[in-house]
This record gives sequence, C-alpha cells and structure tokens, in this order.
Amino acid sequence: MNNAALLLVLFLFLHLPHFTSLKTPTTNPQQTVTTLPKNPPNITVIKNVDNINAKKSKCKFKPSPTANQRLTSEYKRLIDSGHCINYRTSTLLNPPNTTTGIVLSPLTSSLLTWQFTFLGPPSTPFSRGVYTGRIVFPKDYPGSPPGIFMVGESGRWGRGRRICLSVTDFHVETWDVRWNVLSLVEGLRVHMSSDLEGEIGSVHCSELERRVIAEKSREWVYEKNGKVLVDHGEILRKGCLGECEEMGRRVVEKVKMERVLKERRKEGVGGFKRMRKVLRLFAMFLAIFWVYGKMGV
Repeated sequence: MNNAALLLVLFLFLHLPHFTSLKTPTTNPQQTVTTLPKNPPNITVIKNVDNINAKKSKCKFKPSPTANQRLTSEYKRLIDSGHCINYRTSTLLNPPNTTTGIVLSPLTSSLLTWQFTFLGPPSTPFSRGVYTGRIVFPKDYPGSPPGIFMVGESGRWGRGRRICLSVTDFHVETWDVRWNVLSLVEGLRVHMSSDLEGEIGSVHCSELERRVIAEKSREWVYEKNGKVLVDHGEILRKGCLGECEEMGRRVVEKVKMERVLKERRKEGVGGFKRMRKVLRLFAMFLAIFWVYGKMGV
C-alpha cells in the first residue's frame, strides 16, 4: 500500500504541469457567440405603435424618383376609384358608386407610409370586423417589398408585429413589382382567412375570441395626443366601407315589413269592429222576431 501511494504521488507530481495547463477557454471579445434565439428569426415586435409611426412620419427618407412617380400615380388612381379616405373626417375623397370594403390613405408627404382599413372577409369569424393597419414602403419601391403591420387588434396578427407574407420585406426573393398599394391590402384581406400554424407575426385565438374582437372593432377609436386618428364607428356610419348600403337595405326592408304588419293589425281591428256591428244587427233581428213571436202567441 505504501509503495502504491508513493507511485501515485510521483505520477501526480510529474504530470501536474500538464493538468494545470488545461484552463477554461475564454471567448474572444472580437468574436461573436451564436446563441439560439428565444423568438423565431426575422420577427420584429413593435412595442409602441405610436412611436414607431411617429418616427416613420418624421423620417428624412425621401423616395427615389421612380418610387415617387409610382406612388403618385397609384395615389391618383385610388382617388379616382373612390378608395382614398380622409381619416380625420371619416369621409371619402371621391365617393364611388360602389364600394369594395377597403379604404386607405398616405400618412406622409413622401407617400412612403400608408394606412388602410378594410372589412373582414365574408363567411369567416372576421366578417363582422373592421381592421386597420399600415404599409411602410422602402425608398426604392417598387424595387423592394414593403413592410406591413396592424395598428388595431385583429385576432389574426399581433398589434404592431410585422406580417410575414410572400409580398412583404420578409421575402425579397418572391417580390413582384406588379404589386401595388391596393392589391397588397386585398391580398392581406384574403390571407386573413387562412390560419397557418407558426406564421411569423400571427397570434393564436379561438374562433369565439376572433368574433368578439370583430364586434369590438366596429367601435374602435385610435387616438394619439388627444386627437382621433381612426374612428371605425364613424367610418361605418358614413358608409365609407359600403356596409351601410347593406344596412340601409335591411332598414328599408324592416320598415316595409313593419308597415305591412301595422296595416294587417288595422285590418284586424277593423274586421273585428265590422263583426261586432254584424252581431249587433243579428241580435236586434233576433229580438224583433222574438217580440213578434210573442205577440203572435
């Protein structure tokens, strides 16, 4: 045992420099350490929509000549087609004969930031809802795709979260220059009814929750610094989205039905009065015959 202990001590003494040289590796401050992200990649959560929009509206970015020409042309066409709205007064700039359930307007003089509002797609939990979001175009548009996010609650996408679509800045490789402001909103509206699990920017809500959010959105008001920037209730009441036309038809039909029922009730009362008169005459004749019968007896 003593010999074994001496051999062990000798072994450790001879190899001690080797063990002491094995130090814990340190990270070079010039090197980047790759760590797994907590959130999915490429997702940006805008915590304060007001602040980010204020930065966008006050940004010094100027559109390229191509972008300026393209956006100005689209703006004129949207005014002519009756899609442009004045959000301060909740009125259309050029009311059309028919509406498509989509209104929008640029928020900056550079035309790089737009705001849109649309009715939810029919036959879905969103059909009763009114939804508002924003499009932020790059200064080299249409060379690059824009970013899109929702301003209000939708039950489909998170408020202030950039939405991942094949036509947004998440997928530059699939961008097509033929997309424009209106077609982007139309595509977003159609895509709203699809529910892809794990989609970047989306939120998970049950069908009931989405219906509740849709009903609440009809009276949603977006304020900033004491000023009303978006009023869904006024937009609906003034018929900017076309839903008031359908509501108006329903009201007219309801009024007509009430008139018909009222006339029928009147006819029923009149018929009862006439029946009462007939019964009185019948009773009078019976009384006369009874008197004459008595007299004959």
